[in-house]
Amino acid sequence: MTQAEASGRRTIDLDEIGFARLVFQLLRKRFTGRAQVEQAGVGPRQIWLRGGMPVFTDWASEADAIGELLVSRRIISASTRDQAVQRAKSESKPTGQVLMDMGALDPQKLSTALRLQCAQKLTHAFALRAGSVELIAEDELDLPDEIKGQVNVLALVHRGVEKHYDMARMSAEMGESWVGPARGSKALTRYQSQFGFAKEAGPVLRKLMQGIKLGPFREGHGLPGMQIAFCLWACQMLRIGDAASPAARAQSGARPKAREVIQPASAPPKAKAEPKPSPTNAPLPPPPGLGAAAGDSRPPPPPSRPDLDGPPPPPLRGDSLPKDSDPPIVTAVPPPLPRGRAGGSAASERTPPGPSSSGATRSRPPVQSDPKVRAALEAEFDALEAKIADEANAFALFGLEPGKVGRKEVRAVWADLSKRLHPDALESQGLSDLRPRAERCFAAISEAYGILSSKDEREKLEAVLQMGGTGKVGEDASQLVKNALEAEMLMREAERHVRGGHYARALDEYRRANSLNPEMPEILAGLAYCEFANGAHTGGPAGKALDILEGIVKENEKLAAAHYFIGMVCVMSQQNTSRALQAFDTAYALNPRLVEAQRQLNALRIKQRQAAGDKKKKKKGFGGIFGR
Repeated sequence: MTQAEASGRRTIDLDEIGFARLVFQLLRKRFTGRAQVEQAGVGPRQIWLRGGMPVFTDWASEADAIGELLVSRRIISASTRDQAVQRAKSESKPTGQVLMDMGALDPQKLSTALRLQCAQKLTHAFALRAGSVELIAEDELDLPDEIKGQVNVLALVHRGVEKHYDMARMSAEMGESWVGPARGSKALTRYQSQFGFAKEAGPVLRKLMQGIKLGPFREGHGLPGMQIAFCLWACQMLRIGDAASPAARAQSGARPKAREVIQPASAPPKAKAEPKPSPTNAPLPPPPGLGAAAGDSRPPPPPSRPDLDGPPPPPLRGDSLPKDSDPPIVTAVPPPLPRGRAGGSAASERTPPGPSSSGATRSRPPVQSDPKVRAALEAEFDALEAKIADEANAFALFGLEPGKVGRKEVRAVWADLSKRLHPDALESQGLSDLRPRAERCFAAISEAYGILSSKDEREKLEAVLQMGGTGKVGEDASQLVKNALEAEMLMREAERHVRGGHYARALDEYRRANSLNPEMPEILAGLAYCEFANGAHTGGPAGKALDILEGIVKENEKLAAAHYFIGMVCVMSQQNTSRALQAFDTAYALNPRLVEAQRQLNALRIKQRQAAGDKKKKKKGFGGIFGR
């Protein structure tokens, strides 16, 4: 390690990484501090970052002055701007501060304007093609209080690349990746909306998710298409080469077979006209959306997916999906085989037989239902209908816990549910009157199975639920992703305040993070600790904090931060040293990078040894006087 790196400074060569990739890497590393760059004809400029996201820059740009930006957005008038600029010069104050003094802006509007100004100025910084960037890490940023807004890095990368990157520059930075096959990663489906791509980019993104070869792709989509691909590559959301080979084979080799919609076994060929049913031979209609044959009590097998080099990519989200795109192909549930005599049809089993040769008419006696079976089935329908009315997610309908099941468990539950709840299984039990309820419930669990049986769709739903969403239809998943990202950034900022002993600031950040993501256990643990720590020196309620933290640990045994906070509450309240030792030991074992836990553990052990030594000396001296 060089002397500069040891002091929190590091120099990055733009010839090696490129500005777009550097901006994303700073986000990925959650860098807090300053980045010093050289602006042509001006000199060194600073970019302040918090948690990897830019918050302010002194990049020189007359067109992006705060007054011009506010006028262009019709927040202030041109005359107000001119008056503020004149006062700013005479009073030697920033224009934004003068506008606040004049009452033309409030702190919130000024903070928003400064964030937009920072984003616009940094777009020009993407013109840097060479030189170096010096990174200076800092725990606290020395900036005015109104500078709080953080710039969306993915949108910044997109705007910067769109304005300053041509084919030659992208080719030079991508190197060998410029010619290889490519395919969008799973992260693209989560963060696609954060780039701010135009609606017209939908077909391009769709192709990238399916997998392409960059040569033909460049010829077909030109500079705009390659700029999108480069943005994804710079932000590590585009697989290149061997990682994208399955998609490349699917594109260049044999064309994958389309999913086949299986028709009911009793349906006649499409080429033949269907005879008009008569009262004596008309089969009962199958359940809506299903191709099940009548009279069969066996459940249909679950819908299958074609094997196309792994699971198909998830659908694109948001406005990037073109309106004229093809609808998804849905695989119908295969019908069960008809039962009865060989060669008999399902319809023949449903309809009563015609007159016999002797002229006598036979009728099938009605089946009597078992009261216990009926009661149990009605209770299950009641529970399912309540979940459906509440728009419960697929995991809730199946009674499964998100994040702890795979396709094997999903198929087992599906087999059990379909066996008992299939509408065609009711007639043989004398429960035909329950068929309408069965059809509604079975349609819901069939849709839920379609989600849970797909690994991509299952993981997508798990991510939404983990972010605090409900999984209901129509829920804005992109907003949940945005909230989760912002909550994580706020949590990292709170953790830095905790390490510095600034508990009031940390509590504020944890509360803001909790409002964005109420279910995240790391945030809940930090919130409980900081609420205690703020009053710890004036008799804060340690018992309440410990109860909350112990509850979090019970549900999340491997959450190192919660164990660490338990130890800190015990230490600060000067009680239960043995519990503190256990908590710090567990926290460090779960996360060896949590050096604060190791330090606290060592400090407690030293105190224990000192206390034991003092006790031993005291005992020895006492015995020296009276021991003889």
